[in-house]
Amino acid sequence: RNIYDLIVRAYLAQFYPLHEYMQTTVGVEIAGENFAASGKVVTRNGWRDVYSQADEEGEKDEDDDSGTQALPSMAQGDAVTCTDATRKDAKTKPPARFTEGTLIRAMENIHKFVSDAEHKKMLREGDGIGTSATRASIISELKRREFLAVKGKQIISTTLGRSVIDALPEVVKSPVLTALYERMLKGVEQGTAALDAFITKQETFIRDQVAKANSGAVTIAGGKEAAPVSSLHKCMACGSGLSRRPSKKKGQFWWGCSNFPTCKQTYPDLKGR
Repeated sequence: RNIYDLIVRAYLAQFYPLHEYMQTTVGVEIAGENFAASGKVVTRNGWRDVYSQADEEGEKDEDDDSGTQALPSMAQGDAVTCTDATRKDAKTKPPARFTEGTLIRAMENIHKFVSDAEHKKMLREGDGIGTSATRASIISELKRREFLAVKGKQIISTTLGRSVIDALPEVVKSPVLTALYERMLKGVEQGTAALDAFITKQETFIRDQVAKANSGAVTIAGGKEAAPVSSLHKCMACGSGLSRRPSKKKGQFWWGCSNFPTCKQTYPDLKGR
């Protein structure tokens, strides 16, 4: 019977007028602190009349507004009186950590993390960070370079990753920069922008950022200490000094050219030689 009643009410409701109400949101300053209140006043019940009997029988609609407070008609600048106040102790919950799936979705919808309306619109019209073919590989590369770590299903930033982000200028970290580059590249692809102009713009930007980076000292925590370059052992391929590096096998080492990645020559370690 309940299922039948639900179907009948849903069918009848489509022929009823809209449910309409007036909503008021009020911001009040009391003793230097800001408070907010909101309320609704129903002006036409509309299709909710179909469900009124069910509400009376205890089958309360989840979207019912009857418990919402009603506020009087108010205008900006009206004076109000605080008649009562209570304090509630509560704790805010931090946002859930990203998983690989939610991080990819965040990269697709990066506009949701930007507050500026114009930038949000530009990012919404674009493809976000990366493409469907590259986003997973971007995350894999960040994990390989130890900027991100995985704990269970959660992705966590490392000390190294956070230090690099802290050291980078805001313009480099902004997703808006990515959107601008994507827009420029699309213009090159469509023939509405010149490739040479785009490259020149990139060169100017990079030189400017490198100059700013060279003008101040930056400390990156969590990184691996660079292996010292030997003055005795030289690479037989290019003549550069060699660096002794620890192997993945405990207690073992190997030698690599300090001119990496230009020279990728490696040598086995023979008791430090």
